[in-house]
Amino acid sequence: MHVIVDAIVWILPAYFANGAPVLTVHVIRRAGYRPHPLDFGATFTDGRRVLGDNKSIEGFLGGVAAGTAGGALLQLFGLHDLLSAFVMSIGALTGDLVGAFIKRRLGLRPGDPAPLLDQLDFVAGSVLAYWLYKPPPLEYVVVVVVLTPLIHLVTNAVAYVLGIKDRPW
Repeated sequence: MHVIVDAIVWILPAYFANGAPVLTVHVIRRAGYRPHPLDFGATFTDGRRVLGDNKSIEGFLGGVAAGTAGGALLQLFGLHDLLSAFVMSIGALTGDLVGAFIKRRLGLRPGDPAPLLDQLDFVAGSVLAYWLYKPPPLEYVVVVVVLTPLIHLVTNAVAYVLGIKDRPW
């Protein structure tokens, strides 16, 4: 049980970073503003958008800020360090962008489900970024890969019920 708790605490900055863009964009839209697409509307060689409208500059920055702030809070309790949180946040959002890029190449629209890719792209990016900084314990990675799809489904359902997301997945 100790390993499970430690693994969840370790990945929390990535979870915060991954969840924050949806909330950030929700707040921006409620304030009457439109988020700016991270791909600036550009298309790839296949004629499809590089990322799509759901990946925004504001969402990316909000995600990095939330993940880093979450790590700073955890650091106050000796549970994380700020640099790791920042690295994991950037990695998580980059992984999510890679997932969006893959979905566009497969012809999936923004918001269309892609089981496991949707749940684990940010984890892969976060783990890779962290590993480049310092190798994570393998047991943490295993726990996170197993539990994240379940956690992702629950948090998305809650966000849908609260009106933050348009779809429950």
